[in-house]
Formats: sequence, C-alpha cells, structure tokens
Amino acid sequence: MFRRNWSQRTANEWVTQGNALAAARRYPEAIGAYERAISLQSDCFPAYKNRAAVMARSGDAEGAIRSFGEAIRLWPNDAALHHQFGCVLFSFGRNEQAIVEFRLCLKLDPSHPKANWRLAAVFTRMGDYEAVIRELNQVIARDSGNASAYSLIGCSLSALGRNAEAIDMLETSLRLDGALPRSHYMLGVHLYRIGKKRQAVVHLFKAIWYKPLERSLYRGVATHLLAVALRKPPRAEDTDSESHRSAKT
Repeated sequence: MFRRNWSQRTANEWVTQGNALAAARRYPEAIGAYERAISLQSDCFPAYKNRAAVMARSGDAEGAIRSFGEAIRLWPNDAALHHQFGCVLFSFGRNEQAIVEFRLCLKLDPSHPKANWRLAAVFTRMGDYEAVIRELNQVIARDSGNASAYSLIGCSLSALGRNAEAIDMLETSLRLDGALPRSHYMLGVHLYRIGKKRQAVVHLFKAIWYKPLERSLYRGVATHLLAVALRKPPRAEDTDSESHRSAKT
C-alpha cells in the first residue's frame, strides 16, 4: 500500500498506516505514524484523536490524557472529542475529570446519545445514586420508551432504599421490554423480600432464562433465591415422624 519512500507520504497516508498498525496492535509503530502525520500537518485531526486513542488502548494513561488535551486545545468545540476523552478518563479511574468532559460534551451537544449514560456510569461507580437518577431522567425526557433507563433508575432507587419506587420503575421497564434480565432479577429480589415468593419465582426464573450463559453475580443469586423460594415447607406428618424417631433414640 505504501511503496513510495516514507518522506513522500502525506499526512493522510501516515494516518492510514497508523490505523493499520493499530488494528494489528502494533501500538508504538502506530503512534509513530500518527506523529509523522502531525509533523506534516499540525491540524491533522484524525492523527491527534487516533494517537490519543491508541495510547489509551496500550495503557499509557498519561500519554493519552496529554494527547487528548492537545487535541481539545485545537478543537475545543468538538462534542464527540470531549465524549471520547471522558470515556478514556473513566477507563483510567479519573472520575471527576471524566464528569467535566461529559458535561462539556452535553453543553456543546445537549442531545448527545451517550453522554448522560456515561455520566450515570461514573456516578454509579461513585455511589451517587441520586445523580444517576438525574442523568437517566434526562435520557427519558428525550426517549420516554427507553426501558434500560427505567431499569437502571429502578436499581438506583433500590440502592437508596426507596423500594416501592424501585418496584414501580422496574415494572415500567418490563412493560416496555419484557426481556431485561436486570429488571427481572431486581424485581424478583424485591418481591421475595416482601413475601411475594410466587411472583418472585417468575421474575428470577426469567432473569436466568434471558441470560443463561452470563457468568454474573445476579445469576448465582437468582438461582439461590429460586431454590429457596421453590423449597416446600415440611408437612406436618413429616415433622411428627421426625419427632417420633428422635424420641425413640
């Protein structure tokens, strides 16, 4: 593809080569190719953006943050760039900085399809469930039929101990999409806690049914609760027999 001498290549050709090297996971070489592109064209947006992304992928947190910072100084009004930077910061555990970038993304593009979700993820990690609910309510304001948003609001209400509201939200999510395993699981747990074991069994079974191969905590817990909920209480005659045998010994 690149037969001519490297000194004759254009910035776009270096970006293309960088992309190919990145796809092959040859990250240091890819970064070098992007830097060649930048040296030829100081405003080569794909080179800055892709260099930062590859640095993040290779685990170079400081390099990725520095590279994104350079890109944002050149293109401060690019909402997608702020969103991407926020995702990288989140992946490296820089929660407060990630929040700033997602907020800037929404300021530039209030209808951005993912920024509120990303903020909800950050706040979930931080344990700020009130903030999670606020962000997901913004999602619902734009898309009133978003079952996943109702589901996650239900989970957040559950974490806050607002159980009746949680049940209402989880039931709403399942009216919109009856195949959400998270909603079935959480609703099953709540119904089990308040003694509605028969209804709990239905939802816990569905939680497993819709995600039979997922190795997640809820599946193990749901299986355990199902076993408990389905367990028959001992019959009176069995109890009497056991007492009689004990008395004999």
